[in-house]
Amino acid sequence: PAEEPTAKYDSAYDVSGKRAAQLTGADGKTYVYDSTAGVVSGTVKSDVEVTFTYSLTDDGDKTADKYQATVTYKVTNGTWAEGMTEVTQRVTLTKDGQPATAADGGSYTLQAADIPAATANTGYGNGAWTTVPAPEAGATAVSSDATFEYAFTANDQKVTVKWVDEAGNALKPAEETTAKHDSAYD
Repeated sequence: PAEEPTAKYDSAYDVSGKRAAQLTGADGKTYVYDSTAGVVSGTVKSDVEVTFTYSLTDDGDKTADKYQATVTYKVTNGTWAEGMTEVTQRVTLTKDGQPATAADGGSYTLQAADIPAATANTGYGNGAWTTVPAPEAGATAVSSDATFEYAFTANDQKVTVKWVDEAGNALKPAEETTAKHDSAYD
């Protein structure tokens, strides 16, 4: 509910102390300060109205969700350095160094520290980004939720069949073929 203190004509007022950095709304959700409409301090010459606007922050940080995007990195047949197959991070969109929504031209440029390093599972290698464009530090900008995928391919494995007698002597030449790791062979 709006607070309406009474002030006399030509008296000084200052409501700047009423602005909270963060508050819990009647809905139980957390909101962070976003903007102010009106003059927060001055001399009363007529009715004064000051509105502090707050924006939702569902993820527990102190940045309004409308200024953020979720960047997800997925890996197939491997893991990220953290041992997981999916890593998600929240990034803050900015324009001219200030938080901005995507609609207002806000974006975030991925940094080297943002892009996780992948390790192949046993039997896999030749990893590559399957998302086009691939994330590139200092060059890839996101302005909305984005997912980047990295995949390792199965390595060739040698399959050898031998026919030997009880002493281990070859009864006929061994046969060799290749098969991909984790694939069936006959």
